[in-house]
Amino acid sequence: AAAELPPAARAIADNAAAIVAAIRARAPGLRITLDPVEFRGLHYHVGVAFTLYGPGNTGELARGGRYMSGEEPATGMTLYPDVVGRAVAPPAEPPRVFIPRGADAAAAAALRAQGFITLAALSDSDTPQSLRCSHILRGTVAAPIEENA
Repeated sequence: AAAELPPAARAIADNAAAIVAAIRARAPGLRITLDPVEFRGLHYHVGVAFTLYGPGNTGELARGGRYMSGEEPATGMTLYPDVVGRAVAPPAEPPRVFIPRGADAAAAAALRAQGFITLAALSDSDTPQSLRCSHILRGTVAAPIEENA
């Protein structure tokens, strides 16, 4: 703001300051880095261009900006789903319930309806440990497996 700039540069700097102020008003905790010389050869941009990064990530999540589409002003953004996918924590896997041979099929179905993953023993060699189960069906209840049991 204190720099002496030619009129065209002053207009760009004032516009950038207004945009940053508007973003801060809506998202005060957002970290904003302004790079006035970053264009990446995208000469079709006619206004603000941006790149989105996530905290702790090394890749760009998205990039976009203002541009002209023929005679029509437009705003667009390219989202990079592979980077976004790596940035998001994987969902917690539901508990895996071991269903012993001969167990009540309706009880196992009820557990699946509640969101449990059920793994049924098909032979005597199948165990809760071999199927990486955290629970075992006891009657109609998914009981946690004791680690030392």
